[in-house]
Amino acid sequence: MEKSTNFFFNTSYGNIYPTLKKLEEAGHLTSEEEIKNGKLNKSYSITESGKKNFREWLGENSEIAMIRDEALCRLFFYSYLEKDKIIDELNSYISKLEAQADKMSRLRKKLQNFDMDSWRMKSLDFGIDYYNYMRKCFQKLLKDIPDKS
Repeated sequence: MEKSTNFFFNTSYGNIYPTLKKLEEAGHLTSEEEIKNGKLNKSYSITESGKKNFREWLGENSEIAMIRDEALCRLFFYSYLEKDKIIDELNSYISKLEAQADKMSRLRKKLQNFDMDSWRMKSLDFGIDYYNYMRKCFQKLLKDIPDKS
């Protein structure tokens, strides 16, 4: 996940392994264990039942996800900060958004040379556009800071 879906769907290993176990118990996955370099590794393979289940899931309508963004939560409480601190915080977040969009753009340049699935590239393009849009929104907030929050 760190090299693929992590840009737009982040979850913890604490969530992944129980889910893998449930999918295996349901017959959608199989697993194999082997010891590599003295460490137990478990690898998973999708079954025909799992492929069918996955295609059904893909065919369902997606729900709108609730925005869960710490910066927006902080923004809600900016009336408790001095204007200088708000400016610092907004500039810091804008820099992080720009860095993330740049990171994804560099990845896109590298992947252009490979025969990539077009939908994977479209999801990467969406992510780049998303972070650039967020940056523009926060830049607008930066321009519109009231003198008294």
